[in-house]
Amino acid sequence: MLQKRTWVALSLFIVAGAWFGWRATRRDPAVVSPTDKAERAVLPKLVAADIDELEICEAGKPAVRLQRAGTDKWQLVEPLKDGADPNVVKQAIDALGSARFKDVIAEFASSYAALQVLPEQVVTVVPKKAGAPLATLHIGRTGNVRLGSETRVWSTAGLNRFTFARDVKMWRNREILRFDRAALLTLTLVRAEGARLVFERAQKKKEPETWRVKEGQALVGGAPDESLLSAAAGMLSRLDATDFPQETDLAAMGLDKPRLKVEIALTGDRKLELWVGAELSGGVFASQPGQRVWQVNKSSVQSLLQDPVKWRDKT
Repeated sequence: MLQKRTWVALSLFIVAGAWFGWRATRRDPAVVSPTDKAERAVLPKLVAADIDELEICEAGKPAVRLQRAGTDKWQLVEPLKDGADPNVVKQAIDALGSARFKDVIAEFASSYAALQVLPEQVVTVVPKKAGAPLATLHIGRTGNVRLGSETRVWSTAGLNRFTFARDVKMWRNREILRFDRAALLTLTLVRAEGARLVFERAQKKKEPETWRVKEGQALVGGAPDESLLSAAAGMLSRLDATDFPQETDLAAMGLDKPRLKVEIALTGDRKLELWVGAELSGGVFASQPGQRVWQVNKSSVQSLLQDPVKWRDKT
């Protein structure tokens, strides 16, 4: 009797051991071990220099299509035609060129939710060369990627969903003014009521910058606040739009009779202008004569709109 029980117990132990061994070593139907060299060989190897077109789709947003328009120049083609921000596009292209596919971490759609690669969670990126797709990448929220119509999910290095998941306005060229601070000669502010202030920047290399009032001394009432002028010059030298207004009526935007006209004189007889119009929620309308209208941060131009006496040195 004892021997029979011993054999039964031993059999159960062997069966249990075999079951646990199978569970420990069986291949998970959703997750797999690192891929072999054959699998890695079929992965797309993207070269940044080869990419001359980029299509980006994200659930709930209009599709974006960008095309190369020359060396370091890109054009936004869809959903509207406009110049593209070269720095933002370069960031996206470089990310594709440096991306590295590591391992397959899932094989079936049942794992998509856990890995955050559901159709509504991914941004789909299609880099092209001469109109031909180089790859189709469905990039999830944590950088995991599905390729084309495959169900497998890859872990990656160098791919961030938020490099591509941008509002349309962030792909547009938002540059309004760019100039070298060292080339700045004078900064002129002409107010709507006619007051005109001209500040001249000394061309000698000094730190901090030195300024003088060239016109409007009576309005300023003393020496200029050099730190305030330097801050204004720095802001103007790299002024970007925050948005692109749909309004077309110049009068409604306060640009038929601007509150302020800014004139910037640079070395080499180069001149730039900026017109500042009415305020809107969170910003101010701004334009350049005969050109498009932008929205800029109110804080960016607020100091330019202050009363002339506020430009006086407070020390």
